[in-house]
Amino acid sequence: MTRLAVTVGDPAGIGPEIILKAAPKFAGRRDLELVVVAPRASLDAAAKRLGGDCWARWQAGGDACGFVLEDIALPGGEIRIGEVSAAAGEVAYAAIARAVELAMSGRASAIVTAPISKEALNLAGHPFSGHTELLAHLSGGQGPVMMLAHGPMRVSHVSTHIPLSEVPARLTPQRLRRVLDVTRDALLRIGIERPRIAVAALNPHAGEGGMLGREISTSLRR
Repeated sequence: MTRLAVTVGDPAGIGPEIILKAAPKFAGRRDLELVVVAPRASLDAAAKRLGGDCWARWQAGGDACGFVLEDIALPGGEIRIGEVSAAAGEVAYAAIARAVELAMSGRASAIVTAPISKEALNLAGHPFSGHTELLAHLSGGQGPVMMLAHGPMRVSHVSTHIPLSEVPARLTPQRLRRVLDVTRDALLRIGIERPRIAVAALNPHAGEGGMLGREISTSLRR
């Protein structure tokens, strides 16, 4: 059976409601189990807000909602819907950290993450710019690469979670080679036998010999 650890994300955001709406669609699957990592109180509050069938399923128990709950504690501090706070950021961090523990111990096959607030995460004292960097830190990984997937297309990012003004300086031959190697390895592991990788230019029309910018050529000469 495949077990997916689903993190609550920021409890002041849409994560709890997304989970409560989506999880019941997987109820009854014998080949899949969802383990939702969240404070019970956050899901309880979301179920009340949604009301109707969702509240009835929640009162009936986890099986009706389509998941098993991995309960984590709420920190001190009030969490208000729609407000950025250190308390909400701490919940988001704790859920991700617990999910990583489950995955690395073999008790979960993979992790599914609900949205987080990067601002709240940093207010809670966790100086990471997103899931990519945080997951690498918690798992001991080096040089993480983010890949987006939709249908037959896979897109890997050479730069992630940085201001646009810093992008040219990050485009080094070493970073580009790292992303290409990781991307090729990932494509092979998911069954694409002969990957074809296109590299998008930084400037429109690849700079047109300098007419539309030379940032990329300047960076790669360093």
